[in-house]
Amino acid sequence: MLCPGCQAPIESDAVFCGHCGSPLPPVHLRSGVEAPAQVQAGKQWVDEEASESAAQGQTHQPFVAPVYPLTPIPASKASGSTPSPVPLPFAGAPSLHRSDRKTGAPSTGRNLVFIAVILAILGVGIAAGIFALWQNKHISSAQPPLTSVASMALPPVNGVASFHDTSNALSGINSVSVNVRGLQPLSNGSRYEAWLVNEHELHIQALGTLTKTGDEYTVNFSQPDGNLLSLGNTLQITVETTQATLPTGRVLLSAHFPPMAGMHINHLLVSYPETPNKVALLPGLLAQTRQLYSLSQQLRTTNDKTTVQCLAQNMLVLLDGQDAEKPVIKSQACSSAHVPPLSSSYGLLGQHNDGYVSTVGAHASLAATQADSTDNIRKYAQQVIFASENLSNWFSTLHQDARYLLAHPDDHNKAVEAMSLADHALNGVDSNDNGNVEPIRGEAGAMQAYLSGQSMATLTLTNK
Repeated sequence: MLCPGCQAPIESDAVFCGHCGSPLPPVHLRSGVEAPAQVQAGKQWVDEEASESAAQGQTHQPFVAPVYPLTPIPASKASGSTPSPVPLPFAGAPSLHRSDRKTGAPSTGRNLVFIAVILAILGVGIAAGIFALWQNKHISSAQPPLTSVASMALPPVNGVASFHDTSNALSGINSVSVNVRGLQPLSNGSRYEAWLVNEHELHIQALGTLTKTGDEYTVNFSQPDGNLLSLGNTLQITVETTQATLPTGRVLLSAHFPPMAGMHINHLLVSYPETPNKVALLPGLLAQTRQLYSLSQQLRTTNDKTTVQCLAQNMLVLLDGQDAEKPVIKSQACSSAHVPPLSSSYGLLGQHNDGYVSTVGAHASLAATQADSTDNIRKYAQQVIFASENLSNWFSTLHQDARYLLAHPDDHNKAVEAMSLADHALNGVDSNDNGNVEPIRGEAGAMQAYLSGQSMATLTLTNK
């Protein structure tokens, strides 16, 4: 059957054309097509009713189906009439988009095929990645990795500057040793130079060129007199390209003495305003302890009572820090015994525990407890304090022995005890019998205190 509108083939029971969407005439009015079964049944029902009526003598008009035009009449051509709405499809009628639904099935199949291809590609990629990782693992285990020089981690650069008194004349810290690790060799005539800089007085002391010694670069500088710590407060390492007497190159490493803690280190090692000639506390302590030791050793070589009394009298002057107000032995007698009288205005113990020993301990403690103190300062300050405690005990006993000898010059045992105590005070004592005199409580003397004080001035050079 063909659509009256577009002449496209249509199904026999279609209500609308599936191609142009035009409504179709009722089935029983389509030309060349038999009425559906409902119409045939209705016709048969009419014939039977007519026969029954005829039998009963009644006359009925046969049912005649109205005639409908094949297409609706447009509203413009129907005068005085209201255009009829387009009939809606009844339930169960074929959809206007039946052709689209039919063509969608092949499209869905193509989508499924496309998705399957994508999944296959992903599977192949994952398998290839796993294989590559497995292969790299075996290759890396068979061969060591190659590392370029640029990517290699260079060793950290750091250094230490240590100050010492090597003059053995107690003129102060006269030597410095600088050791730096991690420096790389320079080319084109460049070199590493060390400088001690006084940033307040604008003074610069050249310490020399660092030379390679093993895996370190080192330089040692000494001067015959004067105290190096008084020359500057900053130590620098620069890279120089010319033979300049002052630094002009880049500062590679530097270290600064902490201002607050450094002030007390200066009192211990450079100068102290209350001592004779403003000598520093630790050098003054060591020098006066050496004098005391020398006097005690003379007790070993004499049995003369006057000599013993003069020696004991001088020891008391060194311990107390003032001349004897009423000396037991007159100065003329002591001079005749070859023991000239001594004079001291600053004692080891002092009249009121205000001499070298207690003052050294106090300034070591002050240096350690300042806000800018360092672990290095605190470590060696503790050793100085241990030594000061030992000296306080030994000197107190020696003071009693000296007073006793002044009254009993013939007591040889007291003389031996005084000599032993003076030796402990100067050189320390190995109280734990381990073969070393350590900077600890019960062992350290004035010499250990002085060495630990020098270590308090050690600087750590960094590139910050």
